[in-house]
Amino acid sequence: MNRSTPSRRAVLLALLTTSLLLAVPGSAAADTPLFELRDARGDDHGNGKMVYPLRWEFEKGDFDLIAFRAYPADGGTRFEVELGRSIRQPERGAIDALGTDLTSIARHGFFTFNIDIYIDKDRVPGSGGVSMIPGRLAEVRSEDAWDRAVVVTPRPGLVRTNLRRMWTKQLNRALREDVDGPAADSLDESDLERQRAQQVRATLAESVYFPQQIRVRGREISFFVPSEFLGGTASADWAYVVAITGSDLVSSFDLAAGAGLADAVSDDLMAIQISPGTWQDRFGGGREEAPNQPPIVDIFAPEDRSQERILSEFTSRGETPMPVRLPGIVPSEAASGSR
Repeated sequence: MNRSTPSRRAVLLALLTTSLLLAVPGSAAADTPLFELRDARGDDHGNGKMVYPLRWEFEKGDFDLIAFRAYPADGGTRFEVELGRSIRQPERGAIDALGTDLTSIARHGFFTFNIDIYIDKDRVPGSGGVSMIPGRLAEVRSEDAWDRAVVVTPRPGLVRTNLRRMWTKQLNRALREDVDGPAADSLDESDLERQRAQQVRATLAESVYFPQQIRVRGREISFFVPSEFLGGTASADWAYVVAITGSDLVSSFDLAAGAGLADAVSDDLMAIQISPGTWQDRFGGGREEAPNQPPIVDIFAPEDRSQERILSEFTSRGETPMPVRLPGIVPSEAASGSR
């Protein structure tokens, strides 16, 4: 009997250890992705002609999307994006005349880019939104109209506030234009604007998520999105549009502090824009007279279409310029080679 006791304890300990390993986030089981999308290296040039701003904090490869993965996590999904170079992390140092420290405003371990993910869950054409958030100057194609959006940005609280302000302003303007004549005089506009603000706040909370739980490690940035927002764990059968833009965190902060400049900066939601030529404060290589050229540096493109072609298909002339329309990718179909 004495000889059997250690053996039973050893078996019990082995079973307990196995159970704990399965339950701990980051173990072998948790590290198996739900799905993975991969992209070509070296295509962080938009439509093929985009060039990086001439600034110390930007270097070729910084915005090169390599892989997009999703992992099951307790209470939601952990997404991970791999880039072409190690992610530049904020360092202590003043960024304005007041001595504001960069690490005090870039608190999530990165400061040079934004990553947008637009998710089509129901796969019903036209069911959902097509406009990407402001500053991206692009749409999602109607076949992949999105139900949920996840926006990873260095200052999530500020961008969320600015997006809510912009949506509220647009709604108020649109409804005022629809109301004319004696009926307009009978409305209490201040009460209506408060109701619209509440409506926008509810819509924003339901449709756009700004992660706060973010981890940066080498070339990878991971972030948690709760099941409550997604309606479950992320699925390989949903369609995903993933796009990266430059984030002008330093200039945005500096300009927003200047009189009369805050709106102009916040309306781009910190996405660095693009113009012809070469610049320090924006991307270069843009088309002449093309104010609606998207400042998107890289996307995950389907196998049958090149990123360069997708990001070139926009028109700027005429009464109704046509924006770029980005296709979604369904991981389960991409893995099987079907489209």
